[in-house]
Amino acid sequence: MKKGFTLIEIVVILGILVILMGISIQSINGVRTYRQKLAVKNFISDLNSARGYAVANNKRVSVKISEDSYSYEINDDFIFQKLPEGLILEPETKEYKDIVFTRKGVSSREAGRTINFKTERKTYTVTISPVSGKVRLRSGK
Repeated sequence: MKKGFTLIEIVVILGILVILMGISIQSINGVRTYRQKLAVKNFISDLNSARGYAVANNKRVSVKISEDSYSYEINDDFIFQKLPEGLILEPETKEYKDIVFTRKGVSSREAGRTINFKTERKTYTVTISPVSGKVRLRSGK
């Protein structure tokens, strides 16, 4: 009797490997999507923290934004957050202007702000109300 594998055994093993790889790739994409959405929620939480600090301490607080990160300073602590891979921050204009909360907790821009976070499949829109300074998330496409 010859030692080795038959063609059918090899095809079955390859089929099983393809199925397992497909499952693992989908779970990796799920983790990436989860990290991206979590980063957007953390951004909103950080904006609310900056706003709360501005009101509580009667100080202006600026949040600096760029395409792949944002930062702000509270109580002499510098907070810097890098966005996960595949998530791009896009302001309503092509310029990356700071988000400034006044001592009253409102956005210093009269028109409020709209910031989009774009992924391969989805856009998350974060709005800052001009009157109240309230930060909201709206999922898009």
